[in-house]
Amino acid sequence: MTRWWAPAALLMLLGAAGCPGFGDKTLAELEGVETATWEADVQPILAAYCWRCHGQTVSNGAPNSLFTYEQAVAQAERILVRTVQQQTMPPSGSKPTDTERAQLEAWVAAGTPRGTPGPEMDAAPMPDMGVEGDAGVEADAGDLPERPTWDGHIAPIVELNCAFAGCHGGAEPEGNLDLTTYAGFDAGGDNGDLRGGGDPANSLLIDRLRARNGWSVMPDGGPMLPEMQIQVFEAWIAAGAPEE
Repeated sequence: MTRWWAPAALLMLLGAAGCPGFGDKTLAELEGVETATWEADVQPILAAYCWRCHGQTVSNGAPNSLFTYEQAVAQAERILVRTVQQQTMPPSGSKPTDTERAQLEAWVAAGTPRGTPGPEMDAAPMPDMGVEGDAGVEADAGDLPERPTWDGHIAPIVELNCAFAGCHGGAEPEGNLDLTTYAGFDAGGDNGDLRGGGDPANSLLIDRLRARNGWSVMPDGGPMLPEMQIQVFEAWIAAGAPEE
């Protein structure tokens, strides 16, 4: 039986003295966030920051999935404490903004409402996670950067999806491939060079991003990156994989 009372009760206890570091006010009050629903607010936040580990298929040692509404409700207390209060989740990469954390807090305070599809969803569309609908879609040449670089285009994608402990970061990166720096990419890993001689068709990196030639998809466990992002990687490899 779902403990519907627990998230609200926990928030009341925390809110009685305000949130740590926020004085007498909760973060939601400070940010002016009064309401939030799963469909309009929470699902897009989890998709952007959590699904790389807590997705439909869990990976990187994640103990549970936060892919569905029911799964998120069951973990609402943990989401509140780890993401809003302690700010320890996600453990690396981009972090939710104060407004996004306030939306999570407001959602729990309101009893984890699901919301309704329609205009509410139009106002806060789901991030393009590349799960359905975009595979094989060719990007308009004008949409691709003229000269992709590691610093300007590749590193931000890698940081969000790969370059953290338990994957290609930390003290023991997977496959001895450290993607937290350009030097780590340049050195390659146990499976060798990633560049393919500057040809995306021969690049091990693109093999992993497209799950081709017998390789599983990277990020590990999926979903596959959006097609546009993969094409940026391909353009970068073709340009010689410049750092800056």
